[in-house]
Amino acid sequence: MQVNLFGGEFLRAVGDAELTQFLGAFAEWNSELKTRRDPAAHRIPLSVHPAILDENAVQRFNLVSAEHSAALREAFSVSHSPEEFERLSKAVDALYDRLQRIGRFEPFFLHHPNEGTLRIYPTVPSDVGVLVKISRGLISCLLQRRPPV
Repeated sequence: MQVNLFGGEFLRAVGDAELTQFLGAFAEWNSELKTRRDPAAHRIPLSVHPAILDENAVQRFNLVSAEHSAALREAFSVSHSPEEFERLSKAVDALYDRLQRIGRFEPFFLHHPNEGTLRIYPTVPSDVGVLVKISRGLISCLLQRRPPV
């Protein structure tokens, strides 16, 4: 329950001022990261919506969705020859592909409908960059302290 690289309990247990100072430089980033990570850890996941639909796109989506549902019902309603089932399955797949192309993609996370969005770029690449810096710094600290072989 107390796994926290930036937590006081961990830093006291390590007892290394240089390491504490090094991690302290990332404390603000860690606090900001928690606003995104903690809700996901508590079973309210971040999601990336596949598309944004305007009114026209909603109408197109509803029409194609109805066609897709009808094609699914037809494909699985009665026994078909293997060739006929394959033809119907391809039609279902084509309609599904059409559904997936409706709307426009916006690269952002959404956590809760009442909260704002969070852009994937530059957020994710930036967070990965910070994690790389932290990892390299920790490895460097550990390597400096290892006993000679």
